[in-house]
Amino acid sequence: MDRKKADKAQTIRPARSGRRPLLATGLAIAVVAAALVGYWAYRAAADLPGVKLVDRTATRPKVAHFDWADTGSRLHVTFLDKGDGRSLAAVQHARLADAAEADRMRAHWRAALAALKTHLENGAADA
Repeated sequence: MDRKKADKAQTIRPARSGRRPLLATGLAIAVVAAALVGYWAYRAAADLPGVKLVDRTATRPKVAHFDWADTGSRLHVTFLDKGDGRSLAAVQHARLADAAEADRMRAHWRAALAALKTHLENGAADA
């Protein structure tokens, strides 16, 4: 992936006129989207102990939206089937308090997606 595409895939949009920061990150994973959807809620809960994610609307198996109860931020997770047993998992975390929180959460979601990728690509998709 060239640098321009990599920069576009990992973005933080600064707050504008009263808006709170938004971050977006994604990762291609060599499993079908259905495996991602089935595993996401469990993995997110395990990675975020003490955090209450409240389901909002969802268009399963493609998109899930959550309210992060304690902070008022919103989490949007998108799963895109790319064919040939590959998928894209994308996380968008909106309504973050400030740029520092956006940086912290971007690092968290990058690590969480990398762990999810490793776990599912090593045969745990059937678990």
